[in-house]
Amino acid sequence: MTIDNLKDALARIAELEEENRILYAELRDRKAETELLCRKWSEEANTFIVGGVEFTALRRDHPRIPGKPMWLVQVNESGEVWEPGAGGVSNESRPKMQADLEDLYQFGAKRDHAEWRRQLKLPAGEPSHERA
Repeated sequence: MTIDNLKDALARIAELEEENRILYAELRDRKAETELLCRKWSEEANTFIVGGVEFTALRRDHPRIPGKPMWLVQVNESGEVWEPGAGGVSNESRPKMQADLEDLYQFGAKRDHAEWRRQLKLPAGEPSHERA
């Protein structure tokens, strides 16, 4: 192998390293976009309505038990995320959470929309998702 061949080989290696760096950066950006879309779709799939108010069940890792998930409830209209167990709402599973919220609406607010919205610290009137 001649010196010219070595120079050509080193130049080609440098080109390939630059291509690899660019491709890796693109892959990292696509991964971030994919994770964001997955999170958005997951949250949309966990959205439900109780008493005319839209909620989202947010899955998070349990802070004290590694590997165990827990669920937090978000009031979509205000963006408020409740602390685990707030209002007696389960954080064990999404169905339990929804059932607890339905019980709160049925028995706590006695199916009165105005009272339900007051308990959730929302302004009186129609929820924003029904106005659109």
